[in-house]
Amino acid sequence: MAYYIRTATIAISTTESDEVDFENIKFFALQMPAGMDGTALTFKASAEAGGAKVAVVDNAGAAISLTISSSAEIVTLSGSQLASISGLRYVTLNSGTTETAARSIKVLCQD
Repeated sequence: MAYYIRTATIAISTTESDEVDFENIKFFALQMPAGMDGTALTFKASAEAGGAKVAVVDNAGAAISLTISSSAEIVTLSGSQLASISGLRYVTLNSGTTETAARSIKVLCQD
């Protein structure tokens, strides 16, 4: 099994990262940078590169959300979160608060 790192960057004064392409790989954890302004992270996805992103929700319609802190940390996804995100290709990460600086989040993946 191979491991990969993708980077999702949330630009200054925004909440949504650039698009990350997960072709043939799945992510399982996020390495968060220190200084995040938001305390929650949600996901949007689309079927096409550059397509309009929609919220990723579970089978009950609840947004897939991770609690984060302002400390540098690695956040793992739970089984139900992984099941809801598994197989999505074009994904953005979304901070619950406008970021006051650019934030680069390392996305840990495997095939």
